[in-house]
Amino acid sequence: MPSQLRSDTARANGAKSRGPKSTETKEKSSRNSLRHGFTSRHTILLECEDEDEFLDLEEEFAATLPAGHACRTRPGRRNGGHPLAHQSHPHH
Repeated sequence: MPSQLRSDTARANGAKSRGPKSTETKEKSSRNSLRHGFTSRHTILLECEDEDEFLDLEEEFAATLPAGHACRTRPGRRNGGHPLAHQSHPHH
């Protein structure tokens, strides 16, 4: 558990942030969501993965979240939400 001073310092530093400034850092920042599976803007499935199976799993997981949670209230991928993409091999 962080100390109160550490929490206060982190909060103060976070309040100073105004986001990325340069084109390069804006581009890098825009890709952050790709790193966070369920909340990502774009989900990449491998060719060997089944899209319907993934969508079922995603819906089952969303149902376990509390009512009003952002991942429950956003449009599902089957209902015009974020797209899925297929890829023949993973990027490392």
